[in-house]
Amino acid sequence: MKDNQHTLLILSTVLTQVQAKIDEARALLAPYILALTSTERHNLPKMGEKTLAFVEKAYDFARQNPNLVPPYRNLDAFGSDFSDAHGLVALSNRVQ
Repeated sequence: MKDNQHTLLILSTVLTQVQAKIDEARALLAPYILALTSTERHNLPKMGEKTLAFVEKAYDFARQNPNLVPPYRNLDAFGSDFSDAHGLVALSNRVQ
């Protein structure tokens, strides 16, 4: 059995400061967050690092070859969605 390596007590003031920063970050993101039902969340595709790399290649390809993009697809909206996903994955990685 390993020895307990966590020996420091996290001060309540530190935990309070961390909670305040989390609340601040949540407030900053609030205008961009949509409330989804559990079914909607379940049906959405998951966007991890591997998927994001694939989407990045697809986006680059679509920008380089706009004549191959179907007319019902909006390349600007694709770019916005990709940019947001890229930024949120980076934030998620930092938090984890």
